[in-house]
Amino acid sequence: ALPIYLIVSRTVRVFDNIDSLIEEKRSILIAQNSDHGIFFDEVNFWLVPDDYRLDVELVDVNQKRLGRKSFEVSLIDYQDDAKKISDLIPALLIDKAFTHEKFNKPVGRVIPLTVTEFPLCNLFYFYAEVYNLETKNGEHRLRTTYEVTNKEKMRREIVDVMIKDHIEAGDVAYLAAEYHPMDLNPGSYIMTLRVKDLLSGEERNAVSEFELIPIE
Repeated sequence: ALPIYLIVSRTVRVFDNIDSLIEEKRSILIAQNSDHGIFFDEVNFWLVPDDYRLDVELVDVNQKRLGRKSFEVSLIDYQDDAKKISDLIPALLIDKAFTHEKFNKPVGRVIPLTVTEFPLCNLFYFYAEVYNLETKNGEHRLRTTYEVTNKEKMRREIVDVMIKDHIEAGDVAYLAAEYHPMDLNPGSYIMTLRVKDLLSGEERNAVSEFELIPIE
């Protein structure tokens, strides 16, 4: 079969808290094999820590369709290196395969998911970054604990606790955890990442919610 192409004009505008335009990026995206209506994209900005509004505009060039979305972003926590841990993000395809450089992270290829519903038994990942770690001889040392909680019952699924120690260079940790929910029932769950800096003793936490749905 011939590949299916989706041509999209993408514009992202960044406004400050007095509604002044700070930065704008425009690109033409050609998404292959997008017959299911889903493709992944990422655009990066270097911004001073502050509160911003982002306006995203997507135009389907072939079908002449237009979509817009606005949302608020706060980067205040990054002021003076105060940020300790990023959001915990469900992701796919964390590996060393070739892809666009925008998805390359130190742990491999990271494509953040736009949905948090997953069919039972499907493998996916969680990705997070931890900042300002203590170092010894240029390396950080930390222990990660991933805990799954049943959201409806608020009951820990002990079978899914994952613990691992990390020793890597630098004061930033890039964490990619493979997760395969093969023993869980359909329902809503909370994944909690607990990161303990083994040199300073400080603990940082991040949380992500996800839902498991039956396989059709």
